[in-house]
Amino acid sequence: FILYRHQSDDNSSITSNHVNTLLKRRDGNVWVGTFDGGLDLFNTKTKKFTHFKHHLGNTSSLINNNVLSLAYIGHQKLLIGTEKGIDQFDETTDVITSYKTDNPGVEQSVGSIFFDQGILWLGVYNVGIVKYDGNISSFAHYFINTNPSGELNNNNVNTFAETAGGFYIGIDGG
Repeated sequence: FILYRHQSDDNSSITSNHVNTLLKRRDGNVWVGTFDGGLDLFNTKTKKFTHFKHHLGNTSSLINNNVLSLAYIGHQKLLIGTEKGIDQFDETTDVITSYKTDNPGVEQSVGSIFFDQGILWLGVYNVGIVKYDGNISSFAHYFINTNPSGELNNNNVNTFAETAGGFYIGIDGG
């Protein structure tokens, strides 16, 4: 194993020692989502990190520096789940677009992302699952109160795992 640590005197080192999520790109480089340092792109050949962070007042930067989840939706479109909403990073243009609710008090912490056949599944802390079907431009929301049969017994969705016929959902409590 090789250990990479933040070095305050080296701008090409990782931005934080608190890593939340990793995602390998097609070119072999690795996206690194950190707790407090934003998003890094690790170049596996040069062993250097490129940084993407939230900058106050800059709507073209990350919405938040606490990156919790990463997933690709199509070719070179990266979804970035953060503590304050979700960003989309277009790798061909280096443009970041942020999405968040305008409802104050509504939790926006996107801890998990799963994309399959045009359907986007988001695990949102204390909210449950938000499903967006891009094929028909519709939203659905699944949370503990709407599932009396017990399919979802907690609104803290931590992860999704693909299976041959669908996916598993990992939540607090089961």
